[in-house]
Amino acid sequence: MDITLQSPAGTVVTLSTDNGAGNDNVYNGTTWDVNANPAGAVPYATNNGVTTDHTYVNLTTATPLTAEESLSAFMGEDPNGTWTLTVSDDLAGDGGSLDAFTLNITTGVAPCLAITCPANVRSYCRWGPVPLRSRLLALTGDPGCGAITCDATSGGSFNLGGTNVTCTAAAGPTCNFSVTVADAEAPVMTCPGNIVTQPTSVQGATVLFATPTVTDNCPGVGAATCAPASGSIFPTGLTNVSCAATDAATNAGACAFSVSVGQNVSIPVLNSLGLFALIAMVLGFGWARRQSL
Repeated sequence: MDITLQSPAGTVVTLSTDNGAGNDNVYNGTTWDVNANPAGAVPYATNNGVTTDHTYVNLTTATPLTAEESLSAFMGEDPNGTWTLTVSDDLAGDGGSLDAFTLNITTGVAPCLAITCPANVRSYCRWGPVPLRSRLLALTGDPGCGAITCDATSGGSFNLGGTNVTCTAAAGPTCNFSVTVADAEAPVMTCPGNIVTQPTSVQGATVLFATPTVTDNCPGVGAATCAPASGSIFPTGLTNVSCAATDAATNAGACAFSVSVGQNVSIPVLNSLGLFALIAMVLGFGWARRQSL
């Protein structure tokens, strides 16, 4: 018995050629399944799941069977339309008859060959207490892949820098992509106001000031440093203080303020001789002024 199946697109697949010998009704209810012989290996010594190897028994349905030609030839075609099943009995001297044939097509789930990860993701830190987040795009895969899980969660937190993400389908295939969290913003610094003071020694004045505040859009910013540092001796006059801080991405923030140390006018302290000399000078100045009048 010869059996072929033609798709609406015109593709013809041979299901069986000259199999079954003189046995009756061996294809009465046969399921043609490409997975009927999942463990078979070529060459087949004997395998009842293979059409050409099956041991046919009179009035016993041979099922399931793999077709002589693979049904995968129909993959990718539109299944809608007219399918044609051709059955012929070419055994010489056969006096039997073909009573009826029907065709029921059951589509299966395609095997999971691969899953597709989103393209590499690049995100940036943002201001506020919300953790660093990067929104991942949807994963795709064949229908038979089952659930897809990743070792990082969409919407989860990612550290500054690069993170490799691996996703795995329940059926086995995997894919990878990377999430890079970058920091392109410098820390924001606030310095104390300008300071005005008086000298406390001939060198100037020892000045203490508050450490500048530092905020950044990403965690990991370093402490502020200033030059001259708090507690330094500032000389008389105006001195500019420069402060800086660097974050984990080496972005640098800066601010500045001034320290002004004034110059005291000292009044000499006179002893008795000096006081007499000053009085005599004043009196002499007054007498000389009267003489001139």
